[in-house]
Amino acid sequence: YINEEIEKNGLGITSPPGKPDKLAEAVVKLYKTSRKERELMCKRARNLSEEIYSREKICIKYSHFLNE
Repeated sequence: YINEEIEKNGLGITSPPGKPDKLAEAVVKLYKTSRKERELMCKRARNLSEEIYSREKICIKYSHFLNE
């Protein structure tokens, strides 16, 4: 699920677990990614974390869930 979230939202580069060759490829790909694009990845990740995964948002969702 995390890899899907990262890829869908352009947050970074992923690799499958247990595949060191794919991890090495991902590291090289990230290294070759422009600084501007890496900064955009960071901004998108920050925005997503604040909009969906902030402590406040999760507490609100959890509270609604408990009250159903």
